[in-house]
Amino acid sequence: MILGVLTAFGLSSTGGFNAGHAIGILCLLALAVGSYAQRISALGGLGEYLATAAMSFSFFLMMIPTLNESLSRLPPSNPIGHGPDSPPVQTAVLMALLIFVLGVLYQFYRIHRRRMPPARPAH
Repeated sequence: MILGVLTAFGLSSTGGFNAGHAIGILCLLALAVGSYAQRISALGGLGEYLATAAMSFSFFLMMIPTLNESLSRLPPSNPIGHGPDSPPVQTAVLMALLIFVLGVLYQFYRIHRRRMPPARPAH
């Protein structure tokens, strides 16, 4: 993912800093946080949650330009979207955001369940 983000910086054709660059920088920051969160003892048990959220967030961030480019180019004869401001692209990004939030919440639930001690049988 790091290599993909770094190479994407050179592909931008707008001639300056743009939203794609900002997304790439946020993605790299999320990857860094996700890679080291569990090693920060001050976070205690929250490190695993932060790492999970950060890694998932980096994946979500990469979905934004992917959805924009895909919907702005496909099908070739009549693309669904026409850039990041078109309603189909914005709807797709909003749906991806919803899936991201639900996915992170589910992952948090799984972490929480895994950490719970086994139930004791009643006597």
